Amino acid sequence: MRGLVRLRAEHQEWKSTACRALEPRLEGVARQYEHRVLVYRVDIDRNLAVAERFGVKSIPTILVVRGGREVARLDGLITDRDLTAAFDRVAG
Repeated sequence: MRGLVRLRAEHQEWKSTACRALEPRLEGVARQYEHRVLVYRVDIDRNLAVAERFGVKSIPTILVVRGGREVARLDGLITDRDLTAAFDRVAG
């Protein structure tokens, strides 16, 4: 599925240092995939059902989902190269 890049926040503060460090890099890489990948940021404290559905156990975690199924998972120390490779899997 192709679409617009949307870094959609729920106006939450990033809670962990790792999440705050990831934010500008995620936004930068996501802009490179404009019109090809949808990107959403989910506050798992407010959306526990999403975290449970995908088995998110730590933050930050990046899930790449296509057709409702996980095709890539990134967690821990996430590099720009990791993000690019994961987005390439769904960008087509």
